[in-house]
Amino acid sequence: MLAICSGCASRNIHKGEATAPEVLRRQWTYPVRPLSTEVGLGIEYASPVLHKNTLLIGSARFGVISLYPGLQAERFRLALPNGVMSEMELSDDTIVFVSGEGEVTNLDANTGKIRWKTPVRNPIASRPRLGHGKVFVTTSDDALVALDQNTGAVVWSYRRRNTAGPTISRVATPLLVGDQLWAGFADGGLVVVSESTGKVLWERALSSGKKFNDLDAEPLRDEDHVYWPTYDGSLLCLSVKDAQVIWSLEDAGGAHKVKVDGDRLYVSSSQGKVLAVDRRLGRPLWEFSVDSGVPGEVALVAQALIVPSSSEYLYALDRSTGKLLARIHAGYQSGFSGRVAVDPSRPWFYAMTHGGNLFAVSVEPQSNQDK
Repeated sequence: MLAICSGCASRNIHKGEATAPEVLRRQWTYPVRPLSTEVGLGIEYASPVLHKNTLLIGSARFGVISLYPGLQAERFRLALPNGVMSEMELSDDTIVFVSGEGEVTNLDANTGKIRWKTPVRNPIASRPRLGHGKVFVTTSDDALVALDQNTGAVVWSYRRRNTAGPTISRVATPLLVGDQLWAGFADGGLVVVSESTGKVLWERALSSGKKFNDLDAEPLRDEDHVYWPTYDGSLLCLSVKDAQVIWSLEDAGGAHKVKVDGDRLYVSSSQGKVLAVDRRLGRPLWEFSVDSGVPGEVALVAQALIVPSSSEYLYALDRSTGKLLARIHAGYQSGFSGRVAVDPSRPWFYAMTHGGNLFAVSVEPQSNQDK
């Protein structure tokens, strides 16, 4: 199993381009330290999550922290021996994640109190999916598990035959489509099961990548379509009825969920590019290459498209043209691998660097810049 490239020396291919640095303003930086000196540093893959007036951070280095972003003061810390491995899923006052001990963990988001823990024997797992009173998790050894959301009891489990050959150390979050659960696996197979019983309803081979077959990206349902990037293959538009391919765009595959913006899709490619795509026709509209590494999951803030890169930079692009507006440097041999958390009340977002520094960044609307 291979980790996604997180940082080579930057090519700095956008040096000298005309930008407006004031579009991105780093308001503050909060260095998140390990809970003890015994915790190894390593690379940080945390994705912050906003909950009411707090910011929740789950990290492989320290566990869970609840932070008041306005005060830059911690509400609570929860020490976990091997931290948090998956992205965290928030529902009301509940946070669910997979710990470094390989346990699905249900946490009270207000107090940090653990409600229950259930072992799934593999810490490399998807962000949990909550629905129908259950918690659904896929693991990197191709297991799909359903747990009771209130008690953590195992409702059902499914295991796919392990795939020989190299795979990427990411796992796709399963998708609920009515009473069906769609899950992607390392062999490029889509398996659709009953959410209530785990019985396989049908399956389909989706990926035949150049090097990897993985379905690592979280699929996105949009009306009658499901958009799903394969890792080093294509971006697929599927029918929600039977997963038949409506259109396919080559060299637009990756490991991150696409973003819908009107008639456009934005996709982060494993080829080091971000593409804007006509979501009805599958036709590329523009593309932007990051300096090095690979782009993470993009976010929409004000009129800008925010692109975190695994190597050194965080970018703001014009959503219509893909033009570089501004970028922030995370530091040499650093970068961003987790998702950013977008503040719904103002044009701010929060991003965690590999080195454990939490950035609070504001976005100045481009219309104001042009005045």
